[in-house]
Parts: sequence; structure tokens; C-alpha cells
Amino acid sequence: MPREPLPALGETWLFYLTMTHDWFPRTIDNIMLGDLFAPASWSISAEVFLYIVYLAIARPADRLLRNGRTIIWVITGFVALVSLFYLGRLTGQWYAVEDQWLFYRSPFCRISEFTLGVLVAALYNVRGASTESAQKPRLAALLTAIGAAWTVLLLAAGALPSIKSQALMLQHSWGLAPGAAALIYYLARCRSPLSWWVENKAAMRLGEASYSIYLLHWVFLWVFMSSGVSANPLLILKIALAWLMTGLLALGCYRYFEWPMRVFVRRALAPRRQPAVNVAGAPQSLDPAR
Repeated sequence: MPREPLPALGETWLFYLTMTHDWFPRTIDNIMLGDLFAPASWSISAEVFLYIVYLAIARPADRLLRNGRTIIWVITGFVALVSLFYLGRLTGQWYAVEDQWLFYRSPFCRISEFTLGVLVAALYNVRGASTESAQKPRLAALLTAIGAAWTVLLLAAGALPSIKSQALMLQHSWGLAPGAAALIYYLARCRSPLSWWVENKAAMRLGEASYSIYLLHWVFLWVFMSSGVSANPLLILKIALAWLMTGLLALGCYRYFEWPMRVFVRRALAPRRQPAVNVAGAPQSLDPAR
């Protein structure tokens, strides 16, 4: 008899409404609260928490991170420190216990990745108005190549039974973050043959609809892969069809729901312009054409 989740709605709706349903390791019928009604939304809940964190660090970060060299040193030290923590956890020196919520789903384990993203964005903004020297793009390309090689090795290690658990531990938190940060900075700041792949119209459209893609992809993958992976002669075709359907529906959701709602929210929250007052005290139009 399949479990009916509707009775839990009365005790969970407030968590979903406030997007806090992944802030706590709460389970209902052995199912994580973030998976109960909208499985992919647990990471959006974590993002909401991180945006609140950003409100607290944005002003200090803006004041302190205004020099490119300083930001690079901060990034280097931060990556080394966090990597050392996960290396110690990987070797069993500390926090070796497996906790999927704490080290994979919770917003707390994502603070390090979010902070790295903030630092990379600060570096991009500081150097946005400058012209890169011939050496700096080469250094960025080298770091990106190292990060890409590490990412491939880490993903491949997840398929090896002997080191699968250690590889998955790194994949689930922080392991892919430094390489991704280097790639994002390189693609955004430096011109290269790879630029076309992220700057063409199709890539930009899919990027705009990325939230919808993420929230919808599990539905089609679940439908098309319900029969399992093994002994599935149409596996590749089903995966391709699932992603095609996801992309088409996501683009429609973005065009007819997400973008109109974004415009509505921005207009509703934008500060209202007050009419100017002339010397005589009568309202005066702000339109320069009048």
C-alpha cells in the first residue's frame, strides 16, 4: 500500500511556505521533510538560508574585498582551510560520522561553497574594469584545467568500489566547489574557444530557465527511468528524451510564469518615486519631457 503524504500537510505547510523545510533534519515516515512534497526544492530551501547569510556579510565583504590581490589571498587561504577540514574528515581525524543531512543537504554545510562563490564574484567585480594581462588569463586557464581534471577524477572515483564512499563524501560537499569556481571565473572573465558554449542564445536561454530545469528534471527522469537502469535497452534514448522534455517544459515555465512573477515582485518591492515639489508647493512632474 503506497504511503499517502497528505495527512502530513497540516504539520508541514508552514515550513514549505517559508522555505525552511530543509533547515532541520526532520523526517516524516522515514522521509526527509524536503522530499515529502517537492523533492527538488530542498536545495532551494538551503539557498534561502544562504541569501539570509549574505545579507549579514554583504556590507563587510564590500568594504574589505576591494583589492584583487587581497581577494586572491583570501580565496587561497579559504580553499586551503576548508579543504584541510574535509581531508581530516575523509581520513577519520574528525567528524567521520556519515550524516547525509548535515554534510549534504543542510544549508550549514553549503556555507563554505557559498562563501567561495561570493569571493569569486568579488574578484570578478574588482577586475571587471581592468584589462587582463597576458599572464593572468593563462593562470586562470591553468587553474581551470587543474580543477576540471580533479572533477573528472573525483567523479570517476565514485565508480570504484574501493574508494567509492570517500569519493562520494567529497562529491556531496565541497569536493567539486573549487574546480567549479575556477571554471565559472574563467568563462566569465576570459575569452577562449569555450566562450561560445556558454554565450550562445540556446545556452543563455537554458541558463535563465535553470531554476525550472532543476525543479522539474526529477519528474521526467523518474517517469522514464521507473523500470530501472540495468537491462534497459532504451536507456540512452530515455535519458535524452527526459532531458528534452525537461528543457521544453522549463523554458515554458520560465517564459509564462517565472519571468512574469519576477517582474511583478520587482515592481511591487521597488521604492516608489515621490513627485517633486516646486517652490510654490504644487507637485511637479519628474518627467524631464514635461
